[in-house]
Amino acid sequence: MSIAPGTRVGPYEISGSLGAGGMGEVYRARDPKLNREVAIKVLPDLFATDPDRLARFEREARAVAALSHPNILAIYDFGTDGTRPYAAMELLEGTTLRARMESSPLSPRRAVEYAIQIARGLAAAHDKGIVHRDLKPENLFVTNDGHVKILDFGLARLLPVSVAAATSAMTGVETTDGVVLGTVGYMSPEQVRGEAADHRSDIFSFGAVLYEMLSGRRAFGGDSAVETMNAILKEEPLEFSIADASLGPALARLVRHCLEKEPSERFQSARDLAFALEALRGSSDPGSATRVPGHRRGRVSPSVAGALVILGLLAGWVGHRVLNPLPALVPTGEALFTRLTYDKGTIWNGRFAPDGQTIVYAAAWEGRPIRAFLTRTERPGATPLNLPDASILSISSTGELAVSLGHTFEGWMGEGTLARVPMFGGAPRPILEHVREADWTPDGSDLAIVRRSDGRERLEFPIGKVLYEAGGYISHIRFSHDGQRIAFADHHLYADDNGDIAIVDRGGRKTTLATGMSGVRGVAWSPDGREVWFTANNVPHAGDVLRAVSLDGRSRVLLSIPTDGKLLDVAKDGRVLLESEAVVRHIEAWPGTEKRAHDLSLFDQSIATVVSPDGRSVLITDQGSFAGMSYAIYLRRLDQPEAVRLGDGQAQDFSPDMRSVLSLITGPPSRILLLPTGAGQMREVANRDGLTIQIARWMPDGTHLALVGGRGNEPARGYVQDIQTGAAKSFTPPGVNFVRFWLMPMSPDGARVALTGPDGRTYMYSTRGAEPEPLTLAPGEYPIEWCEDGRSLFVSTGPGIPYRIVRLDVATGRREPWKELMPSQVAGIRLSQVQPTRDGRSFVHTYSQLLSNLYVAEGLPR
Repeated sequence: MSIAPGTRVGPYEISGSLGAGGMGEVYRARDPKLNREVAIKVLPDLFATDPDRLARFEREARAVAALSHPNILAIYDFGTDGTRPYAAMELLEGTTLRARMESSPLSPRRAVEYAIQIARGLAAAHDKGIVHRDLKPENLFVTNDGHVKILDFGLARLLPVSVAAATSAMTGVETTDGVVLGTVGYMSPEQVRGEAADHRSDIFSFGAVLYEMLSGRRAFGGDSAVETMNAILKEEPLEFSIADASLGPALARLVRHCLEKEPSERFQSARDLAFALEALRGSSDPGSATRVPGHRRGRVSPSVAGALVILGLLAGWVGHRVLNPLPALVPTGEALFTRLTYDKGTIWNGRFAPDGQTIVYAAAWEGRPIRAFLTRTERPGATPLNLPDASILSISSTGELAVSLGHTFEGWMGEGTLARVPMFGGAPRPILEHVREADWTPDGSDLAIVRRSDGRERLEFPIGKVLYEAGGYISHIRFSHDGQRIAFADHHLYADDNGDIAIVDRGGRKTTLATGMSGVRGVAWSPDGREVWFTANNVPHAGDVLRAVSLDGRSRVLLSIPTDGKLLDVAKDGRVLLESEAVVRHIEAWPGTEKRAHDLSLFDQSIATVVSPDGRSVLITDQGSFAGMSYAIYLRRLDQPEAVRLGDGQAQDFSPDMRSVLSLITGPPSRILLLPTGAGQMREVANRDGLTIQIARWMPDGTHLALVGGRGNEPARGYVQDIQTGAAKSFTPPGVNFVRFWLMPMSPDGARVALTGPDGRTYMYSTRGAEPEPLTLAPGEYPIEWCEDGRSLFVSTGPGIPYRIVRLDVATGRREPWKELMPSQVAGIRLSQVQPTRDGRSFVHTYSQLLSNLYVAEGLPR
């Protein structure tokens, strides 16, 4: 019997029906606790007393709950309402793959994109010892934004070899051999014969689905179920052609390799299958043949290069025995790249081990926390180290790791507890908390570190002795080979990756080698120690450049990288460890009571920094390389289809009358610009004290600014500045900073400003001379904006997914939930920032997705 809207199932209120299947009825419902829409799957009354149906229903819930992957339907809750079992799941907007294929044919490239996502989802399930056993187009869901989700684990089986690892996630309800389960047309031969089916059975079903996506017909068919099952056992699918010549032959071979009758002759893992598909997609990209400048003896000719690529792609499926794919060797004509990672997520750091062949790196894969891995240059894949929630900082010449435990990131920066640990076993030994960077001396006897104290960034060696202080921040410290100097990136603005390349000796004498660089994120010494190598993009172009600068300031280009990238390390023989990056920033505006977001995404490095009081206008700052080092400001009104470029700088605030925008060009010294939102001329506000300004906001009177900045290399303070005269008066002690990039909440009357104090705590500083008041926050929390009542703040509850915001009463400490935001994808999510209006009716949400891969490059000029 259908459940009427308004009925409660457990704590959930039913709002409508979504459909029904063999294992239950599905309804749309609201979760009142978290104020979100969910899907509720209910076992019908007819089956609620059937032990087999009940066991399958519970097994599906437990199987899905054991998995956390962007390509698998998420389950939130499981329970019983009276005698009626139910499961609360992620609510998906879109259609099944079956309906998607029937509405219009899939292009080969779209089919490959879907196939990659399915393979990755299967790999995640197989890693947990879970076999789906009923993969078919009806159980694959394509969301409106093109993400594929695997549904319906009702026939899932726990692999016997993985029972011990997965008993906490799922009960081991097995299917007796000889019982045929699955869907005719997509079952593997072993399923048809009623034999035990392992993860390779899912690969066969995957091949049948991919065949259908590419050819428009089923791989196996007949006039009856018996004839179809006989075809699965004895016949081969009909030949088919693929219109896309760059994909056709290799893709057809891949499909047939999935559909081998014997499990031992198929791909042996879904992860290998995903690798092969990724390589296939990459090889068909016209841009993948970019020539990379350099010098290499015995250059590869274009025809040989093409043959190498094809051999690398076909190694995974050619022959009668299944082989793992070779590393993706990408000949570029001059330099040679070897790809080492294929998971989806973010790589944070990496180093060559002393043997030059082992690489240790830290990554957050598939939305999971950061952890450390080992890999080898001659073969992709990774072995996780027993260091969860840890980032790699450095490797000594003796193989000892310097790691950051409990490492958290804030933009490009992060910090954690510095610890020492042997590479191959042993417990970490904590040394010091709140460390951002560390590097071993060449003999492995000591460490240099970077940490923040009293609002200043400090480079220390040995620990406790300050060699250099900065008002912005310091990154990528690296000892020279003789141990006498430390190279580093010197960033003038906190949380901004523009800056200089510098060295400091043991006596504290600093020398700037290269200045005015954009996007500096990676520093290492050359093999001979005569140069500092680094990645930056100080000219507008699509991608980064690996550069070298000598100790007397002469620079040269080593390598043009066609994507965003970061230098991680340089081996003694000149091979380079690089991280390739793809960054996408999503901007969504939620005005008033509208239930759907407005997609305001502009460029891949754009961020929404300000929303108007009515929620209808948004200021967007583009930080991409084409915007230049000054960046660019765009105004997007929700009633207009296009964004309007207002001018240069970083958007700080709308004026109280909405007629101009406060723009900041960071400097040093900084420039303060007033850009008109309509007709009019740009006006510059005098910076009489030559401040390097971190952040600024308009005060309610419209004639003053509140800002944070410092003179020269002095610690930053909070200032109130007169717009007409440029005179600035300090209202804080030295060593303050914004609470987070682009966040400096100001009370509606302008009397109080929330800032980070010299001790790292958040304070409400008075612009009128009163004593600062500490703000009581939990670890990881930070204020976002004052509410219109002037008594409460919108507060982020810290990093993590979903992104949660509460409303905090400053006087009483009372918290009440305000918003919970969940991005459509979790892999690589690294920045989530919400800008609400003070009335709480509207907000704009920016979140970044950083997906990266690890490469070794060889053949570069020496």
